[in-house]
Amino acid sequence: MKTRIMGFIDQFAASPARHWMSTIIAFCLANHILFAQVSRVWGDLKPGEYPVGFSVLQKYDTSRRWRDEEKGRPIQISIWYPAGDDGTALPLTYRDYFLLSASELEFAEPSGEMKAAAVAKYEDLLVSNGIPRAAAESLFSTRMYARPDIPVARGSFPLLIVAQGNFHSAHHQSILCEFLASHGYVVATCPSQTRISGPMKSDEDLYHNVLEQSGDIAFVRKQVGDHFRIDDDRVGLVSHSFSARSALFYLADNKEVRALVSLDGGIGNKQGKDFMNGKKGFDPGAIRAPLLHFYEDVESFMTPDFDLINSLKNSDRFLIRVEQMNHAQFTGFGMAGGTIPGFSIKPEETRLKCEAIYNITLRFLDAFVKDREVGAGEQFLKEIRQILPREFMSISRLDH
Repeated sequence: MKTRIMGFIDQFAASPARHWMSTIIAFCLANHILFAQVSRVWGDLKPGEYPVGFSVLQKYDTSRRWRDEEKGRPIQISIWYPAGDDGTALPLTYRDYFLLSASELEFAEPSGEMKAAAVAKYEDLLVSNGIPRAAAESLFSTRMYARPDIPVARGSFPLLIVAQGNFHSAHHQSILCEFLASHGYVVATCPSQTRISGPMKSDEDLYHNVLEQSGDIAFVRKQVGDHFRIDDDRVGLVSHSFSARSALFYLADNKEVRALVSLDGGIGNKQGKDFMNGKKGFDPGAIRAPLLHFYEDVESFMTPDFDLINSLKNSDRFLIRVEQMNHAQFTGFGMAGGTIPGFSIKPEETRLKCEAIYNITLRFLDAFVKDREVGAGEQFLKEIRQILPREFMSISRLDH
């Protein structure tokens, strides 16, 4: 792009109009370079070969009732995809992603006053959790990488479905979704089941929530397949926190899914290890898709326990321990903590950890979803050991 424009400028060197034309073209060039830059919350992450587009589908799952609505369960589907070119639209802001949560149930565009109130309320929540207000405001104003509704790149792409942790929406994993889409994946997510149906009231609601979110994953997969050219033989799941249970349950019934990533997921801790005990039809030995599980040991409610993961005897399982990593940092808040002043007391270390998680996740998905060649596990392990920041991360592989 830059070479073509510079050649065009040279043609006008002898023109009487060269002064104003050169000014206009230089302005356009400067803006193209600005738009092409990676978002600051990407840190040192390297984008893939594709620009990234973003689109939203607002659909009702008419096979399931929601409240007293006859039209079905509302599923707002956010989709990041490889684009054919950068387009002319400005990149989205983090605020744009966040505001999707203001319309995820009613599908109606909120007023300017409602948007401002939603942002202010969330900023107050961040401040109450120790984030300086200037840092919260900086996050919301940050330009991201994706652009809305630009043309889709030619060809078909693997599909990744990102299952959100409890009470989370599109913005929580938006950085990871952009990153993966730039490397040649269609990436889709919808709000957590707790944002659609309400919070769990007791442990007795746990299994019902797993069923609900698993149903949401299935609905997202079908809708994206109806609107985008995806390779239905190459599907992967990425999950955070509670949603790893739902993703594992979905995987048990959809064995063609090639891989599962668990970002500090509930399948690897004491609290969540027994969620499928005694459930009819769940056979851990029947799950053959490879699993990549990241975990931390800082917070007591995420105390590691691998009994469930150990029972997946026929899955190629990789466990990565991340030292001194908080549960919330496995969302986009981790990258924010590493790139926006005030979000973390150890920004450089936080950034390096999150970048490693994103890069390892990409290599895992490339190995098992995009390519899946013989010996993929050995090759993946070899590559990861070369890039793993050993001062705060370690990897192990379970026999299968």
